[in-house]
Amino acid sequence: MKKYLLVWLTMCLLFLAGCTEKPQVKQVKADYFDIGLGQELFEARENVHQKTIQSLVDAYNQIEYTGQTDEPLDNDQSIFINFIHNDQFSGHIQIDKTGKFTLGVADETYEIDRESDFYDKALVVYQEVKKQY
Repeated sequence: MKKYLLVWLTMCLLFLAGCTEKPQVKQVKADYFDIGLGQELFEARENVHQKTIQSLVDAYNQIEYTGQTDEPLDNDQSIFINFIHNDQFSGHIQIDKTGKFTLGVADETYEIDRESDFYDKALVVYQEVKKQY
């Protein structure tokens, strides 16, 4: 009886530990990316340092989100990023400054974890890429 109780208690603890993790985005790799804000879109291929590309990929791969929302994104203040790896689409995000975002072509809108500074990092990269044009 004690053995079954111990197994049940262990399984409950493992289940609870798994439920407390925040969902994360699918990990991407990128050789370059396209980035835009509002109606502008720039290719960040030859005019961007690999360090900048990798820092944006790392920031994307660390995104955690709190759940879905029915609120629409502010398209005028949204940053769009298409990640390209080996000349193939690797991932996409559209994020507005309130922390709402979409991934790929999905209709679902998510809310980014409040501690995330992904939008701010992406905005800095966008401004850096825009200077090159």
